[in-house]
Amino acid sequence: MSGITVFFFDVWAKTSTGRILHFELITHAKDPARALNHARKWLDSVGHTGAQVGPQNLMLSHQISPVPPTLNALMGMRGWAVIGLEGCSGLPDCAGYPDLT
Repeated sequence: MSGITVFFFDVWAKTSTGRILHFELITHAKDPARALNHARKWLDSVGHTGAQVGPQNLMLSHQISPVPPTLNALMGMRGWAVIGLEGCSGLPDCAGYPDLT
């Protein structure tokens, strides 16, 4: 396990079709602005450019340290990951909750 900390942000977005997406964005930075930027990048990458998501749709929920290898692998080279909670089924690059043990 890595000695670094990761932060989990709860994010809600509304797509142009009215679909509500609820997901956790995991990042190494405890920075809501950076997390929001990552959330927008992910939404763009899965075809939801222009989805309504702003600071009011994002909340730091928790953090963990040390980081389990499964989570490090999920975050990969980009340093952040998305875990789908609601409305994300079938979207690419949206993992289910990994084993954090």
